[in-house]
Amino acid sequence: NLTHCNQKMLSTFGIDPDKDYGFPYKYPIDPKDMERFNAALSELSPEEPGINARIRMEMPTGISEWQEWEFRATFNKAGQQTELTGIGNIVPAHRIRSKKR
Repeated sequence: NLTHCNQKMLSTFGIDPDKDYGFPYKYPIDPKDMERFNAALSELSPEEPGINARIRMEMPTGISEWQEWEFRATFNKAGQQTELTGIGNIVPAHRIRSKKR
């Protein structure tokens, strides 16, 4: 469930903390990268709680932008994932144009 976003992500993706916090959030990942992204997340464990990923994000403007993200999972004592934190940055050199869906 979504618990926090910085102001840039709130404004870019139209996230409303009053309506969206506490509910599942689907990152706007380009479908071409979704399988690779999900596979990377599934490998997170208490022993290896972090990953770095370069993925394309579908922006509201219709442009897919390459972004570098660092994801870190938090686990409870039973080894169950309780939280996922992500920090991302745009990679301007890899910006590509795509049609808005």
